[in-house]
Amino acid sequence: RYKSYMNNVVTGNLKEAQRGGVPGTYPLVRSFVNIRVPQGLAGLEDGMVDDQPVWALIYYCLRCGDIKAALHCVHRASPQVKEFSTILQDIEKSPDLKLNPQAEAFLQRQYRQQIKHMTDPYKRAVYSVISACDIEYDHPEVAKAADDYLWFKLWQIREEPLLPLGEPHSGEKLTYTHLQSLILEEYGESHYNAQEKPLVYYQVLFLTGQFEAALEFLFRVDKFRVHAVHMAMAMHQQNLLALPTAFDASLLTEDSKYRGAARRLNYARLIILYVRRFETTDIKEALNYYYFLREIKGPEDENLFAMCVADLAQETQQFAVLFGHLRQDGCRVPGLIDTFQGAQVDPLFVIEKAASVSEERGLTEDAINLYDLSGISGQSEQSRDKLNLRRTVHADEAEILIGF
Repeated sequence: RYKSYMNNVVTGNLKEAQRGGVPGTYPLVRSFVNIRVPQGLAGLEDGMVDDQPVWALIYYCLRCGDIKAALHCVHRASPQVKEFSTILQDIEKSPDLKLNPQAEAFLQRQYRQQIKHMTDPYKRAVYSVISACDIEYDHPEVAKAADDYLWFKLWQIREEPLLPLGEPHSGEKLTYTHLQSLILEEYGESHYNAQEKPLVYYQVLFLTGQFEAALEFLFRVDKFRVHAVHMAMAMHQQNLLALPTAFDASLLTEDSKYRGAARRLNYARLIILYVRRFETTDIKEALNYYYFLREIKGPEDENLFAMCVADLAQETQQFAVLFGHLRQDGCRVPGLIDTFQGAQVDPLFVIEKAASVSEERGLTEDAINLYDLSGISGQSEQSRDKLNLRRTVHADEAEILIGF
């Protein structure tokens, strides 16, 4: 993505860039450096390649992910820079773009003793990112945007053996959980000006694997709420979200089982909160969203999809629209619920659940009609008996009051 950004910058400044017609990463980087690095900038070291500072060229080749281009630059540099080609070749051969531990330790010593005190910000940045050292310094001279910071830190990550909870890490290495904690807990929304730039904060959360916190934040931004819901639905289908064990948990909760910034997203609550905004005015759309809760268990191990549809029916009183109606011959005319027939949903089970909910709430007439629709005559007769008993009690109470 950064390479695409560099191309846009060069295309918008063709005269200054002096791109020429040669394709490839290196010519693009050379043109980009020609625009971004002022001529005669003080402190740059180890000479030039094609009239551009060598370490700036190497840094931007690495920044857009092209180690071959960085090697091309090194091979054309001064002798003291050419020694760096062995380092880049080792990285190129590595499946995870990491140096072997011995070479990395050597570079770290060299950085602490010499490179850190040099004046070339690009040379310091290259050594720091490759050797994963000086992790507390963010190199603001070259890493000016959140994208740059993220690229830097992701490349500097070195995992340590898992330690028991409560036992501190050495602090000399940047671990994945440490980076997540930095972004979510130490920096947080205020550091990234999340209210003004919500997508920047969302991006750094999402690209560091903090899907739950990223989606919960985006859900709180009105114009992006629908996107948060749809991404959550897609990611839940792929089993990429950590969910709470309790159905009534808050929208975002800390995960005490894991070190760092691990969070759990109450996916069911997310869907229900979103659908509440339109469920009484667009029943069909609400039903489609609730369908994505079909594999989630609610209180007392109930099917959450059936529970939500039952509540929707009571809220809107659109029983015929949702569940259909009985013809004179006793056959049921399908409703909206039947569009899910065969898609892990049994319409009659959902209708029966709605009848049961109505009965529990004392809405006996609704329960009778719904039991009839579901074809459970026994339950229907029991509900009718309860209704008749209730009517008899009410009639007796009325006569007593009149007599009084």
